Amino acid sequence: MTTGPPVGELYCAYLPAALSWIAEHLAQVVGRTALAFDCAAWMPMVNLQLADGQPALGRHWLSALSLIADLPGPKPAKAPRENDPYQGPWHLDCRITGTLPSNNLVRSRFMANAVAGTMAVGALMIACWQLYIDNSLRSEISYWNQRIQDNQQQAGELKALTRTLDEQTARLDQAYGLVASPYRLTELVMAYGRTRPERMSIQSLNGFAGGVVLRGTLHAPSELATQQLRAYVETLRRDPELGALFSTVALTSLERTEDDNSLHFEVACKFKGAQP
Repeated sequence: MTTGPPVGELYCAYLPAALSWIAEHLAQVVGRTALAFDCAAWMPMVNLQLADGQPALGRHWLSALSLIADLPGPKPAKAPRENDPYQGPWHLDCRITGTLPSNNLVRSRFMANAVAGTMAVGALMIACWQLYIDNSLRSEISYWNQRIQDNQQQAGELKALTRTLDEQTARLDQAYGLVASPYRLTELVMAYGRTRPERMSIQSLNGFAGGVVLRGTLHAPSELATQQLRAYVETLRRDPELGALFSTVALTSLERTEDDNSLHFEVACKFKGAQP
């Protein structure tokens, strides 16, 4: 050794127990002596103790035991912080020197980056899904437009047939309205005959657009004839057959005869649902 401080003893670290003899030969080559080390006697001096039943440790354990040993040396003025490097002997500090961010800052930045990355991935997935839906809608719209164009002629023919059918239906409804009768004349005559008082004679039964006009003569004195006609009109209103057919039954005309023993009358019966 020509430079640096002189070396008294030589110690070869990281050698297994089977190769511990190499340290003595290397020390002889460089003109030094090998470090004599008794691990069992040294451990109690640095507050280390093996568990019961464990075999004795050789000197090749010195580098590993020095990391946990309570070695003499200057004590720090204050307790080291979490980020402070350990300054004890036999310890290699491989961390990057300089100003490092605290664990809280690193943790907060990691969480922020994780949240931002998750949101970015979610936004990308939503954008891809929206693009897929848009493409699907475009393909569907183009497909149905093509189908509509293919069936345009058939749709036009169907519309023309529907229009013709509507016109024919309207003509049929109009013809039915012109020829349809809301009653049967024979049944109506039988109903009036059934409700006719004894001294009443029916002269005519005429129909009009909204109903039927009954004309006749009641053979009775004027006052009595008037009362009987009013009762007869009320009977027509309450009759199950005629009441279901007519909405209004009214006495519209009274005329005395020359002998004053009979009275000409006119009763108008209006069908239900007829326009006023």
